[in-house]
Amino acid sequence: MAFIKGGPRRRWSRDDKLAAVATTFQPSVTVNSVTRRLVSNPRMLFTLRKQYRAALGCTAEAPAAIAFR
Repeated sequence: MAFIKGGPRRRWSRDDKLAAVATTFQPSVTVNSVTRRLVSNPRMLFTLRKQYRAALGCTAEAPAAIAFR
């Protein structure tokens, strides 16, 4: 049985995460198109969007103050 090995895991900075999420909220941009360009798993991007929206609902501060897990 052969296993496919990927490269090392990418470490995302908070700014990278915010940029990816912000891109998905632009008109005529889909999560899938952003996923194809930036992320290997759409589930990760949907999770980041969920965290982003939850943080906006809890605080009135600018998006830069959002803490991703």
